[in-house]
Amino acid sequence: MSTRHRREAVAGLLAALLGGLWATATPARAAGTRPTVMHTLQAGDTAELLAAEYYGNRQLAVFILAANGISHEQKLKVGMKLRIPTSWKYTVQAGDTLGALAQAELGDARRASYLGDVNGLASGAVLVTGAELSMPFHLRHVTAGVESYKDIARAYYGDPRKADLLKQYNFKSGASEGPNTELLIPIEFVRVRPSKLPVEDPAVAAAEAERLKDAAARVASALELARTRLRDGRFEDVISTLSLKLLSETDPGEAELAEIQWLLGNAHVALGQRTLAIEAFREVRARRPKMKLDPALISPKVRAVFAAARKPAAGGTP
Repeated sequence: MSTRHRREAVAGLLAALLGGLWATATPARAAGTRPTVMHTLQAGDTAELLAAEYYGNRQLAVFILAANGISHEQKLKVGMKLRIPTSWKYTVQAGDTLGALAQAELGDARRASYLGDVNGLASGAVLVTGAELSMPFHLRHVTAGVESYKDIARAYYGDPRKADLLKQYNFKSGASEGPNTELLIPIEFVRVRPSKLPVEDPAVAAAEAERLKDAAARVASALELARTRLRDGRFEDVISTLSLKLLSETDPGEAELAEIQWLLGNAHVALGQRTLAIEAFREVRARRPKMKLDPALISPKVRAVFAAARKPAAGGTP
């Protein structure tokens, strides 16, 4: 995948999607069992459909393409095997240290500080056996020309302030890099939905079934609260209630995802956030292609933005 297309695609969607890193309730896995999720392409598969299936959000398709070295112009062929990248949870074993885990899982013991930061720990913290640590996956970025770390951070994280994170992770000190410099980009906020992860044993399956039951109750409660807040005009509270954290922790079904995006779209319209509203309504349309709005119940402003969501994004779907 070309650097230019990857940066353009990621920058556009992450600026809208990400306010920070999420923590999830992805089932923890023992040492040495980083999850491997593979998908063999079937007729009709697209990167967007795979992102919807595995992440619950088709706008994260760019990470699947980037992880497999595929450009947006390249056609996906039936039978191709794609890796679905995902961050994951590690269960601390007796004797583990951040340095040793950074060496084993991130490729260098000096990345202990990063591992501590994403888990809210000091780099020299003593780890508690049985605790869970979030682990990122890596994307490889090769600079096409002179690129600043702020631009690279904006592209992958939607936040130029994370430039220092990228420099520290790659043991660099300058503000930019020349052409053909390879950098590792740690991605901790993109995770495969728990129901799509490979099940390790019956005990894990039973625990996952119980987790899904609890998660369904959380989704129902959050949706009810968001509906109430929308009716009360508390639009920013609607957005915080239906955050990315909720989506990743609870693994909602397609019908629930459609309602979540519908409520978010309405809140964004009310706040004058047209671009975010269109992105949310595109998610609704993808799941409810025949959905029609009743003029007697839905405001003209919402109907207009919902109609605009029918049009493809500039430059095509990311």
